Amino acid sequence: MRERYIEIVNGITDYYKGSVNLLAKEEKSKVITITLANFGLIRVVLRNINKEKIYSDSENYEPIENGPVQIRKIENGYLVASIGERNNEQVVFTYECDEVDFELDSYNYSNVKINKKYIKDDYRVKLGNKIAHNLLMKHATLGDEFLNEKEKNILPVAMWIAILDSSQNFIKLPDCNKIFDLFIQYNGRYEKEEFLQKAIQIEKDYEHINEVREVCKIMKDCLDELQTCKDRGIYFKMEEKLIDYLCYWNYLDPEYEVYVNFTNYMKDACGNFEINDSKENTEIKNYIKNKVGSKLVKAGFEEEYPFYRIKTEDKVYVLEFEVIDNQKVNIKMLQEIVDESDKLMELLEKMDYKYLKPEDINGWDEEICKSKKDIDEELETILDCLLVDKTLSKQNGKLGIIGGIIVAIISYLLWKPSILICGVIGIVTCIILVNIEKYARIFMTLWNEGDEENENE
Repeated sequence: MRERYIEIVNGITDYYKGSVNLLAKEEKSKVITITLANFGLIRVVLRNINKEKIYSDSENYEPIENGPVQIRKIENGYLVASIGERNNEQVVFTYECDEVDFELDSYNYSNVKINKKYIKDDYRVKLGNKIAHNLLMKHATLGDEFLNEKEKNILPVAMWIAILDSSQNFIKLPDCNKIFDLFIQYNGRYEKEEFLQKAIQIEKDYEHINEVREVCKIMKDCLDELQTCKDRGIYFKMEEKLIDYLCYWNYLDPEYEVYVNFTNYMKDACGNFEINDSKENTEIKNYIKNKVGSKLVKAGFEEEYPFYRIKTEDKVYVLEFEVIDNQKVNIKMLQEIVDESDKLMELLEKMDYKYLKPEDINGWDEEICKSKKDIDEELETILDCLLVDKTLSKQNGKLGIIGGIIVAIISYLLWKPSILICGVIGIVTCIILVNIEKYARIFMTLWNEGDEENENE
């Protein structure tokens, strides 16, 4: 396995140049860490260092030209070269050592943050672009053997998404990832043709979506041209043609389903990987999970930390607890009335509410809590809102409707007015009874809740 790790490290390109760090471990030992985008970290442990040398940039140390870290077997061990800095000057550190060991951490790269200002009812598209790039960089850097089966199975969709994402570069949309960064990291193991061959495989799973078929047709045409001509310009022309099929996709578009399925699938695919946050405030996290979370679960929420979700008869609630700078907590809350939110209805046709995030629908609320007391107060406000909403569910208007009908019938039997007048009397009566019932239920709910809290204390 050591030989495979050496091959991986030697194959890392300058894309990772800024993420190489050199650390002292113990006497005659050092550690080179390479942060691999959002998906992992490699530690190269050098043991029993016999010789060290530093080369300045002007000396043009050749072995480092192939990548930021290079490892070579020599007669008495290994020669390791790594880029670094000394006195604000870029240099190359070289070490001859007896042994080289490797450690790999795999991180969950599916929970990517998207800047709020970039979300235009297309959160899943932006999220899918980021996750697809992470997955493909992982595949390009580490190879098949470091991917689980779910990651391997979804590669065609990731490639399809990555090609479309890269095309945004032509119209200078923010946050697009260039496909040629991936091609360089693949270093000939995957190129344009392989990408296209895999990407168009998704057509069979999305034959019901015309736009997906159209995109796959453009890709097929490019693939046919590349079979006879290796001109790089063919690929650029294809990306230009794809612009019409990527810029304005949002929750209303059928092809949004591809991104919804991909992002939800990747959440499960990355579920067993570590969270890349070594400085996470475990006290706040445990407080949310144990005290706050237990109250929400008791109220009916389904827990999937940091998310809590519930669907009542009328509404969907989605809460997310985001720890900021390991001190403050940002509580995001999405609450949508099912029958009155076209966006929610469209999304619920594409995914189960248990996958929803606040960012899926623009207009979620945020509350920054600087202390546990702030968190508790916000929690009580949320639970009170939920109690009131449950109290005022669709079923709670029955008394008013029945009362209005009865009054309308009695009015007709006693005074024989026109049907129109009876209808107006019935509607007015219904409104009065519904409001009386509504405020009575709210009062009784909050009163009972207060009694329960006093008893618990």
